[in-house]
Amino acid sequence: MSALVPCLALALGLLDGSPAPSPPSASALRRAAEAGGRAWVRVQATASGPGVLVGADGQVLTVEYLLRGESALVQVAGTRRPAHLLQRLPSLGLVLLGVEGEGPFEPPGTRDEPVTAGEWVVSVREAGASPELGRVTRAAGGAWFEVSLSLAPGSPVLDGRGKLLGIATARIKKGTRVAALPAVRLQLQSGGPLR
Repeated sequence: MSALVPCLALALGLLDGSPAPSPPSASALRRAAEAGGRAWVRVQATASGPGVLVGADGQVLTVEYLLRGESALVQVAGTRRPAHLLQRLPSLGLVLLGVEGEGPFEPPGTRDEPVTAGEWVVSVREAGASPELGRVTRAAGGAWFEVSLSLAPGSPVLDGRGKLLGIATARIKKGTRVAALPAVRLQLQSGGPLR
């Protein structure tokens, strides 16, 4: 029976025959938490929840259900600022907001390479919070992947080096579904509905 478990994990794509990757070091986790903390913002509109700072000009991604109208308040770097709708990404359930005023806005670096099942990921609940460490539990490619962390929709998901991988969109039974950053970029570039 014990020999069946690794075979089953291999068949399900949880193992590729190579040793499991080591978790990020304490210093890498600290750097990832700092990047996540800079990226994490609070969006207040129809509802309140997290968002992710994704552009040096103050662009923020968050989940669509937080914004029914065309404006919001975004708390970034301890300051509440007005923001307006730039683009809706309905197939991903996200919206892109533009924060008004001057920065500095410090988005995290990004990674466009696909995630792999078993890969370590990091998230933070808000700026200054301790990082949460989890794993990619499903990486089917395409627009979505799943992680073992239970995150609020709109939260950033980063790799162990602090590079943004995607944005949490929904809690699921055993973790969170995440919109992969390459899919977000593709929809933004294809000119999804603009405002």
